[in-house]
Amino acid sequence: MISNTMKSETNVKLPLAFILYGLIALIIAQIILFINSDLLTNSSFRLPDIWMGLIFFFLDMQL
Repeated sequence: MISNTMKSETNVKLPLAFILYGLIALIIAQIILFINSDLLTNSSFRLPDIWMGLIFFFLDMQL
């Protein structure tokens, strides 16, 4: 019989926080890039809105 003292205490809050942040960053990046899709089709890449969307997209990929 397994006693209560042999219980494993695994903390999963940090890995789940990284996964949730990655999903939220991906959603935000897709929304920002979709809203500014007209700027992307006109080859206007060096605008703060586009940079912000790309930063969120690459942060999501890093996590």
